[in-house]
Amino acid sequence: MDRHRDLQELIHLLVEEAYPELRRSDIDVRWKRTSFFGTVSWTSLPGPIRIVCNTQTKKWHEAALLGLLSHELSHPAQSNHSTTERSTDMNVIERGLGPYLAAERATTGKYEDYIISKGRDRYLGYRTIRGHLLGLELIQLDALLREMRVVPSKKTGREPPSHDVSIRHSNEQTNISIDGNMFTVIGDLRDPKIELIARQGITCVYVDGREIGSYCNSNI
Repeated sequence: MDRHRDLQELIHLLVEEAYPELRRSDIDVRWKRTSFFGTVSWTSLPGPIRIVCNTQTKKWHEAALLGLLSHELSHPAQSNHSTTERSTDMNVIERGLGPYLAAERATTGKYEDYIISKGRDRYLGYRTIRGHLLGLELIQLDALLREMRVVPSKKTGREPPSHDVSIRHSNEQTNISIDGNMFTVIGDLRDPKIELIARQGITCVYVDGREIGSYCNSNI
């Protein structure tokens, strides 16, 4: 592809083709330096949805960006249900966007399922997603991977960003899910600054400079 369509174009394409329930929502999407590949926040549908993509993703192939944006859109699209990262990934696949989700996981090096929340949840890895695809979807995925020329990145000693965070505002509180770990903050925080500090296998979560909790980093 000669150029990336901008993020707003990609969102418009996804909503029109796969997320009809979000057509009435005002979706703001932008790049920003952040600790996560993607962040999505919303209150209730059809209210506004805000998506932020890490500036690192500017270098991604468009197919991988579509996979990331699909995952973020599937969070609010399931807003009437109790959601997990696994159910969010399955929602993407059920909408016919599995090849893009697999391309995103290959780009981020998640070839196997990434276990989170002490085994209670998981992000589906490339191989699991591939196992859910139909014949034509597998052909599409293989064509994308040939075009992307995906090569596993060499370790640089720097930790990659956490995958994503979803922020839902309700009842004068803000519910924040970071890689499947749920935290609740009293008050309707519209644009919270979320920072992560990892120490000895534990990640501490700070919101607007205040520690709100922690979680174990181990993928077991």
